Order: sequence, then structure tokens, then C-alpha cells
Amino acid sequence: MITVLTGGTGGAKFVDGLRRILPPQELTIIVNTGDDHDWWGLYVSPDIDSITYVLAGILSPERGWGVRGDTFHC
Repeated sequence: MITVLTGGTGGAKFVDGLRRILPPQELTIIVNTGDDHDWWGLYVSPDIDSITYVLAGILSPERGWGVRGDTFHC
């Protein structure tokens, strides 16, 4: 069992590497929440988002954060 304290784009890259070599049951991830922010009623957790996206395989490789293919258009 490996436990990782992580956050940010570098942490997402590190977790991505670990998930490729370790079975899921051997990896525990504790994600930073220090950058979380309540933005006009919208609670934003950027580090948790990035780790979730990388584990789901949908992290944008171009930006290193956000969802692959996201257009930012309303």
C-alpha cells in the first residue's frame, strides 16, 4: 500500500505515473484542499478535480489541468 499526499498539476502527473504501475487497491491518494474556493456560491476544488480527471483518464494533456476537449464556450 502506498499513500500519496498530492496536489496541483505536478501531483496529477505523479499520480498518473503511479496508477500506471500500481494496482488500484495498492494506491491511496490524499489531495490538497488548501486552494479550494467558494466563488459566488460555486465551490471549486481544483486539485481534487485534477486528480479525479487523471484517474478517469480525461485530464487535458495540453494544459495539464481540466477536461480533455473542454472548449470553455457557454
